[in-house]
Amino acid sequence: MIAVSDLSLYEVANALRYNPTIDEDNVKEAIDSIIALGINIVVPTKEVMDLAISFAIRYDITVYDAYFLALAKVLDFTCITADEKLY
Repeated sequence: MIAVSDLSLYEVANALRYNPTIDEDNVKEAIDSIIALGINIVVPTKEVMDLAISFAIRYDITVYDAYFLALAKVLDFTCITADEKLY
């Protein structure tokens, strides 16, 4: 199973929104396509947020970045990232 934070939808939509070659309908279609994939879209929980805050302080990273690590830890998933600081 694949899981992503609900933040991922905002990030994709925002990146597409600022692409001058993509219009509003295309952004909506892209998000609809992601949702249709059946990926588990996870909303924040107290457990994940508490762990994200701990990770952020311990590793001197943003809570935003730490959230993805915490989510993977709580779900017992492997976190896949291109952010070298999070390796």
